[in-house]
Amino acid sequence: MLKGERLRVAILLIGLTALLLTTACAPRPHVEEKQVVKVGYIACLTGPAAAIMQVGWRNLVDYLKYF
Repeated sequence: MLKGERLRVAILLIGLTALLLTTACAPRPHVEEKQVVKVGYIACLTGPAAAIMQVGWRNLVDYLKYF
């Protein structure tokens, strides 16, 4: 590489690093966030175990609606 190209690359890298650091350290605007509760449940609602699992699934859905 030529000296001029090395200088351009060095300036570009320094500028990019400075830009990334200043944007990464900038404070976020305060936004009131809503609390969300996520519930994950995997149930066998089809197949041989469906007769047993659907009752439990309906109970869980009703409980989560109540909660």
